[in-house]
Amino acid sequence: MQSQQAAVLAGQRRRTAFASADELDDLLGLATSTNSGRAVQQPAMAPIVVPAAPVPAPMPTSLNELFDCYRNYQEKIVALAVDLRKIEAYLFGEHWDTVINTPETKAPVDIAYLAMENLIKQAEKMYAPPGGALAIDRAEVWRALGIDERRHWRGVERDASVPFDLARLHAHLADTYAGDAGETAAYRQQAAELIKFFRFEDSEAVATTKRHVACSVRVFSQHKDYAPKGTLEVSYNEHQRLSKAFKALSCAMAWAELPDLQASLSCAAVTGYCFAFKSRHRESFPGISIVLFKDKWTFEIDHKVAEQLRLFLGQYGA
Repeated sequence: MQSQQAAVLAGQRRRTAFASADELDDLLGLATSTNSGRAVQQPAMAPIVVPAAPVPAPMPTSLNELFDCYRNYQEKIVALAVDLRKIEAYLFGEHWDTVINTPETKAPVDIAYLAMENLIKQAEKMYAPPGGALAIDRAEVWRALGIDERRHWRGVERDASVPFDLARLHAHLADTYAGDAGETAAYRQQAAELIKFFRFEDSEAVATTKRHVACSVRVFSQHKDYAPKGTLEVSYNEHQRLSKAFKALSCAMAWAELPDLQASLSCAAVTGYCFAFKSRHRESFPGISIVLFKDKWTFEIDHKVAEQLRLFLGQYGA
């Protein structure tokens, strides 16, 4: 019970904001400290303070002084570089160096897009439910910010016209997805994915027996090259669809508080079923078994798990 209360409190803290005040204060402090000589914006209603120009250092008169001067400059440059890396990692993500140092992302509008895209990705992680995934509609976000995607991101005048405002984006994401809103949106997305994958609207795709509920799904496989006769593998185009379906199932089982099944399905979502198998091969999970054929898979779902799945779809699948 205590662990559940701790998890709830942690989730509440996690959903209130995806950038802590202390973290932002530290980063803003780094930014203003590296902008010496520029006008520093103070809080509202406060005057704009322009720091005095730094006193120039005396010219070195010997090689030793010149070397000391060089060493001092190097120390300052290294310190500035460390601060810059912290800011870049926060604005553009952990792997900022692989995207920001490429020729196609040198334009200011591309840098702005990367910063906004990274902020949206942070919100997707922060506001997603446990064991689930949240997909934020970029087109909806751009409309809310007054950004015409075709003109601002792709047009010839995009550098000068894009309305770049990270603070406004941060506020919009928090207003839209904070609290239970993000979890509800994610659950609805995953429920829609399950309905689409299992074709629950088609009564012929679902059969109920005394032991389980059987759902037949078309999954196309192909003969594996350089393998024994009869060896199959899922076709390349099916991997993404299977991964999304297992993520949705994992999310539903997390909502139903079935942790063992949720963990097993989560691992299956990561692998995407990139392995070889024979026809009629059976994969077993706690409460779900899957019989793999060449052109279809049959999900045999225990009645207890099926009932939880019905409740999940009944609440979020409308």
